[in-house]
This record gives sequence, C-alpha cells and structure tokens, in this order.
Amino acid sequence: MLMNLPRNLAALCKVTAKEENSKFAAMTCVHLRDQLNGLYRAIGTNGRVLGMIQGPFDDHEPSALCPLPAVDDAQETLLPADQLAKAVSRIKPARGERDLIMLATSGTDVAMFGCGASSKFKAGEGRFPDVGLVLPKGPPLLRIRFDPKFLISILQAAAAVNGELVEMFCYNSRKPVGIVAANDQGQAFDGLIVPLAPPEKPKIAEGTVQA
Repeated sequence: MLMNLPRNLAALCKVTAKEENSKFAAMTCVHLRDQLNGLYRAIGTNGRVLGMIQGPFDDHEPSALCPLPAVDDAQETLLPADQLAKAVSRIKPARGERDLIMLATSGTDVAMFGCGASSKFKAGEGRFPDVGLVLPKGPPLLRIRFDPKFLISILQAAAAVNGELVEMFCYNSRKPVGIVAANDQGQAFDGLIVPLAPPEKPKIAEGTVQA
C-alpha cells in the first residue's frame, strides 16, 4: 500500500478504544482501506461511537520526500492510534506541498514520511468490527446542520453537569435543538443550539419540468 493521506485522519484517533477489547482487539487502531477506485476509507471506533473519513488519494511521491522503501500491494492495514497520532504530530508538510503525509506498508511494517521527518511502526493486529452491520442503509428521519464548534461547546457545558449522560431534544430541522443533563446533586442543565439554515433547493425555471 502506498498513498498520500491528509493529516486530519489523525482526528479518528480520538474515537478509537483506549484499551484492547477481548473480542475486537483492533479497535485501538484506525482501519485504513484502499477502495481500489482512487479513494481511501479510514474508520475509528470504540464500540459506542464511530468516525469515518473517505476521500481521494494519489500514490505519487512528492519531490520533498525521501526515497521510500519497497511496498506491498496490501488493500488494508491497521494503524495503532497512539502511533498514528505521534507520527502526524512529528511530520510536517513540505513548503509548497499539500498538507499530506505519505504512508507505505510492507508486511507488518508501516512507514509515514513528510518534510524532513519519518515515522516507522508495526501495524496493529486483531479483529476489527464489521462496521457494515451498523451503518444505516436508508435516508435519515431528520437532518439538522450545526456549526461543530458551537455543538462541541454546548455538549462540554452539559458534560460539566453530567459527564456520562446527556439528552437531545429535536423538534424540526429549523427550530433550536435542546441539550439537557442532570446529576445526583440536584443540578440540571438546559441548553439550546440554533441550527444552520438548510441549503437552498435549486429553483426550477418557469416552463420547465422537474425530473
């Protein structure tokens, strides 16, 4: 496997398991897969939350990177979250290059390269859950758009009252969403977050027929 990957894939490390699970030991890793169509798919999960990033990649070596070792033709690999996070923090993109890090695999060895730095570690082992069993197949019942910074801030405020349980009240896609929490000390948190406006539907010109 040989591909240039965006550094923001390391964000998936935040949703991986901190300790190995007896059934799915590989949940401490980010599962990276070459979709064989010019796209990658990276998944992190701890069994209760799941994050997935998909996008295009290229396998051409940027001129600023050092020569790469021999690589295999593996279609997928497991990247230990702690090692991936360390590698991304150490490796900086070259000036003029896109914010990418090259990843190469050779058997159980993983190498990541960037401007003037590299990181090598062993790929993870164990079983990774089949996320296809939990990914929804149909359209969502309700779709609401948020500024992620505001959503994070209101959840952090609620977590200060109860760090294990919050509830979300949804009315429709245009009304504020409620975030509530309570604890054994008698405290109750009530919060509201205003959704972003939904995208405008394209206008149909007069006299045309909508397909």
